[in-house]
Amino acid sequence: MIDFEREDIRPFADIWNTRPPSPMRQTKESWDKRADRWAENLKDMGSFKSSSDARIAEAVKFLQDHGQLTPEQDVVDLGCGPGQFAMAFAPHVHHVTGVDLSDSMVKHAAEFAAEAGLDNVDFRSLNFNEADIDALGWRERFDLVFASITPAVSTLKDVQNMMAMSRGWCYYGGFRSRVHEVEYRVAHELYNMEPPMMKKDGKSTYGLFNMLWLSGYNPFVHFYYDGYEETRPADREHAHQLADRLGLHDDPDREADKILRFLESIADEDGIVHSEYRQSYAWLLWDMKKVR
Repeated sequence: MIDFEREDIRPFADIWNTRPPSPMRQTKESWDKRADRWAENLKDMGSFKSSSDARIAEAVKFLQDHGQLTPEQDVVDLGCGPGQFAMAFAPHVHHVTGVDLSDSMVKHAAEFAAEAGLDNVDFRSLNFNEADIDALGWRERFDLVFASITPAVSTLKDVQNMMAMSRGWCYYGGFRSRVHEVEYRVAHELYNMEPPMMKKDGKSTYGLFNMLWLSGYNPFVHFYYDGYEETRPADREHAHQLADRLGLHDDPDREADKILRFLESIADEDGIVHSEYRQSYAWLLWDMKKVR
């Protein structure tokens, strides 16, 4: 495990604690509201789904290249959302447990799994930030503890809990950088601000890597890059999502009205807004049993 108070580790624990916070609301209710849109994106055959599918396939390959996702393994996916990773892992392992704060995300995940005929995966609604892993019977319960770009692993206590749950390996994935063209334009042209969601600089992964390294673990590191064109209607749902991503929570309806007018001004003749997405990710994978 990691001693966050150790003199040589404390600077990297501070980096983890001081990384830029997400401007988006991280409540159960806010994630419930986002769930339907996420699920719809995964049902169509657009660029979002193809990009997501490619990233998940690369993650599966990365894990398998290091001996993970084998038939005897039990896996937990923390912050599973609508279950894309959990369902990709299920055909290769004994069992997958998906955990998410949002009831709606869990509902969609269970429906997707049932449609795929997967009977070795289950999902449960749980706030991992407040979880008692001993009461859940999860200490050293899983062969692989997986967490990808999720507020479920936000604090140092969350990191300790995810490591304590593993009798084998842990995976943590985060953004290295993120650029969204329309979000950038809205932030600059309407609010003269830097978009908070684009201030991703890999600090969480950098801090965690060094804490693991100094604690005697030998984490594998992998970088992944993707990009695609997003096409969305210039509508209030789109405007509200951008207001949320920019942290404009004081009067979201008023801000959505303002953003909607901007979206309508840059939409094509069919009312569709085109935006370039570019993202890079940093992934860490480490063996809990191999400590120096």
